[in-house]
Order: sequence, then structure tokens, then C-alpha cells
Amino acid sequence: MRLWLLCGALAIAIGVASWAIVERQHQTKWLEAYRAASDSFNQYNYTGAEGQLRSILPQAEKWWPNGKQLADTLNLLALVYDAENRPKDAEPLCDRAIAIFEKQESPTSLDLAKAYANEGNVYMHEGRAAAADRRLTQALEIYRKDPTGAGPELGSVLHSLGVLRAVSGQVAQAQPLLEEAVKDDEKNLPPLNSDLAQGYLDLAQDYRVQGRISDADETDRKALAIQEKLFGNDSAIVRQTESRLGTNPRAAGAASTPSSGKRPAAIGAPAPN
Repeated sequence: MRLWLLCGALAIAIGVASWAIVERQHQTKWLEAYRAASDSFNQYNYTGAEGQLRSILPQAEKWWPNGKQLADTLNLLALVYDAENRPKDAEPLCDRAIAIFEKQESPTSLDLAKAYANEGNVYMHEGRAAAADRRLTQALEIYRKDPTGAGPELGSVLHSLGVLRAVSGQVAQAQPLLEEAVKDDEKNLPPLNSDLAQGYLDLAQDYRVQGRISDADETDRKALAIQEKLFGNDSAIVRQTESRLGTNPRAAGAASTPSSGKRPAAIGAPAPN
């Protein structure tokens, strides 16, 4: 009897060890593909990122049908599609990622907030203002509870929500969001950063629409100082900002959307176990 029990325990131990080895192999393969896709995305190589993610997606669906690895894969692929101006393709991936995160993560998970924010931007690019506002607000509520953990993503969501409300005609509601976004960006981004410049531009435009021309010009000049150092005094983007200074709201044009300014960042891959 004791020998039988010993053999059974040994078989279980061998099975567990074998499973752990296979799981680690799966995790390593997924991490390599995910990190490569993240690097491609951050380098604006969307075709490369899409290929890398699509190559690992079937395995992620098989190995972790309700796991964080699959949700991360879906979420990053949705980001790629949205960056390629394919929000209709991105939306169902966002829905799947959110469904997994809502089951697996806590209600204050930063990964869940990131997924909400990504879908909010997708809805914005589809012209679904109410749905976009709801998702971005959900993300903002989570990020506000952990601003240190959120890092620059807090400023990104504040910016997206502020621009959304500005272009929806809610100028008074947009202003505090855009002001907070700029303050957060000033704290979390390098001083010479195109996203920071974009934040200044959109805040300036909100001031301009309200008739606060001196505030708008002052804020536009902050953007201009960054752009001149990043792109040169003779660049088209610098000339465009120069043309806004001292103009009225109609001449200045509407506030730009995040699709032409800030880009969401990918959810970072976890460290290997």
C-alpha cells in the first residue's frame, strides 16, 4: 500500500513539474512576441506589430482563454488597429480584453483602466461621443486612485476626455481637464515632448474659443517653444502654431483630436516568473 501511495505521489509530482515546464515555455514564447510587438508599436511600425501579435494570438487563446496574457494581446492589437485608422476592427478586441480584465482583475486595476481608456479612444475615433465619455471617465476614476502608478497615462486620459468634451461643445467642462492634463504632463513627460506640446495646443484652443486670447497666446507659445526645438523653426508644424497666435477661434480651427496628437501606450508585458 505504501509503495502504491509513493508511486502515485511521484506521478503527481512529475506531472506538476512537466506542466510547469510547458507553462514556462508558453510564457517565454508569448513574452518574446508581445515585447517585439510593443517595440514595433512604439516605433510606429504598425504592420510589424500586427504581424507579431497575430502570430501569437491563436496560442494565447488556446493557452490562456481567460487569462491576462490573452487580454494584453487583444488590447495591444486593438491599439494597433486604432492607430491604423481601423477603429471598427479594434472595438471587438477591446470588448474581449475588458471582459477578461473585469473578471480577472480588481475594480481598481491599472490594466483595466488602460483597457477602458483604449476603448474610449476607439469610440472617439468612431464618432461615438457618449460611449467614449463613459469609458474615459471609468479609466479616469481608476487612475485618480493611483496617480503614481498611472504615470503619464493619467495625463493622456485627461487630455482625451478634455478634447472630447471640447469638440462636443462642452468648453467649460473641457478646460479643467485640459489644464490638469498639462500639469500632469509637465510632471511626467520630458520637457521636450510632442505630447506635452499637443496638450498646450489643445488647452490654448479651448481658451481661444472662450475668448481668452491672451491666455491662448501664452499657452500656444509654450507649445511653439517645444516644437521649434523638436522640429526646427522652418517646419510646417511650427508655422501652423505661429499662425494661431493672436487669431480668433474660427481662424484658429477646432481643437485637434488625440488621433493627431497623443497616442495611447501599450500595456507593458509582465516580467517573466
